[in-house]
Amino acid sequence: MKPQLLLILIVCLFTKCNSHSQTQTKELTVPDSVATSINNGQTQLYGTHIFMIKPEGFNFNNSTNRLEQNDSTYIKAVETPTASYIDKYTRFTELIKEENTKGFETYFQKEFKLQNKKAIILHGLDKSKTTEQIILLFGDEVGSTMLLSRFAVNDENTKSKILKSLLSAYKADSSTLNISSIQNFTIDMLDTKFKYNSTTLQLFFYTINGLGDPGSKTNDDVIIVGQMQPMENKELIKDKAHSMIETYKKVGVEITSYTEDSITIDKQTAFTITMTGKLKEQKVVIYGMTVGNSKSTILYQGVAYDNHEAYLEQFKRVAQTLRLK
Repeated sequence: MKPQLLLILIVCLFTKCNSHSQTQTKELTVPDSVATSINNGQTQLYGTHIFMIKPEGFNFNNSTNRLEQNDSTYIKAVETPTASYIDKYTRFTELIKEENTKGFETYFQKEFKLQNKKAIILHGLDKSKTTEQIILLFGDEVGSTMLLSRFAVNDENTKSKILKSLLSAYKADSSTLNISSIQNFTIDMLDTKFKYNSTTLQLFFYTINGLGDPGSKTNDDVIIVGQMQPMENKELIKDKAHSMIETYKKVGVEITSYTEDSITIDKQTAFTITMTGKLKEQKVVIYGMTVGNSKSTILYQGVAYDNHEAYLEQFKRVAQTLRLK
């Protein structure tokens, strides 16, 4: 199983996985070295250490946790504070090679320096041939950041604005993270060792002592809290919990047993599913829960590859602390 596949499929639980004619200008103008700072009108992307110039006509959407002009035109930051640039670079370039065999068309790719950090930028055409992407990855031996953007094919004006914004990116490690400002929920990890690790799209990862790279690895013990748009009724929320079975099967987990139930979370009905299975002969226990109100739906997951009984008990206790805003 490819290392990013689990994340890609889990993300599909929360978002519409759009696939993406020809562009007028395939080359990007990217200097060999770009010096950035936070003194050039940049604004901080909520929940990250990243500052960048906001493109004209773009606004931050708390529900999707991204700068966007519309549903298909946006910039999204993915910070991985515990994964080095080299690790991410290797996985990224391998994935692009694979995607190029499946319909993605790479127009432009260049390695350079951004804020004295190693960086690579890629411009390409999505599989459906209707949208283009520019992806920027930069970092050092400690951590890495990926900025993903998408816009309509041949939209040269938007492409230019997005490129200018991406090349203005500056990571300020000392800046304060205001994660709660982009969360539609509150949660307490209690006395467990699970601590906040990172955010990807509408997914919030909590790992043992906040370490690891759960967005790329498939064997990290992890709690994932994802926020979605509100659903019309409780049956849809229940169906979303049940859909986890097929999601994990698609990434290679052999589900050997599962139980479903309903519980009360803060006077609201929540639907749970507890699954036991194997991933490459390694036992895995997964606890899932969905709950929602008129503002949002939350998909909570706890995944344990070790200490199954102890972590399952912790997953259930932490789930009870979840509150929707």
